[in-house]
Amino acid sequence: VSTQSTGDLTGMLIIKARLGEEVRRVPIHNEDITYDELLLMLQRLFPKSLSVNDEVLLKYKDEDGDLITIADGSDLMYAKAYSRTLSLTIFINGKRQAGGRSEYNTKYEERAGAAPR
Repeated sequence: VSTQSTGDLTGMLIIKARLGEEVRRVPIHNEDITYDELLLMLQRLFPKSLSVNDEVLLKYKDEDGDLITIADGSDLMYAKAYSRTLSLTIFINGKRQAGGRSEYNTKYEERAGAAPR
């Protein structure tokens, strides 16, 4: 089996990110990626769905099937130690997205009298 077209991913950290129905898989060449760099990378992966103004919450699934929050660099370090393939679920403004960027959050906040973000 040739690895020329895909490259050798042995030992490399793989980020598998899910936002709504879209899933992206990205090899990370710099395993020392910081939390802020990870957020920036996700904004680039999902430019139509994720903006710098969104409140982003990242979670990964552990061995018990629980979604564990990644809130900072130490959480990310622990998650990377847990698995070489980090399957992330992205929540925007406290909500898991049903499919792409949902307008539900903005409409709900407007009806509730909150200012849109």
